Amino acid sequence: MDVRAQQIAAVLRIEQLAAPAPVTAAFGTTTRAAVGIIIELNRQITELEAELRHILRHTRTPTSTSACQDLGHPRRPGAR
Repeated sequence: MDVRAQQIAAVLRIEQLAAPAPVTAAFGTTTRAAVGIIIELNRQITELEAELRHILRHTRTPTSTSACQDLGHPRRPGAR
């Protein structure tokens, strides 16, 4: 390794300051709670996607952007 990389490695190996135990425990608790919320949101999103897929299977998709030619546009000259 070059000298700078050795200096960085040495600094990373020294003892670091630690948060007090109650702070560490509280951080762990809030992290577990956040992960639980994310997992539940992902589950609900998946469930909603499946439900919407079922409901919208016979409708036009959002990617269908072309206008229906048989329906006249009120602002288009010659429209019905």
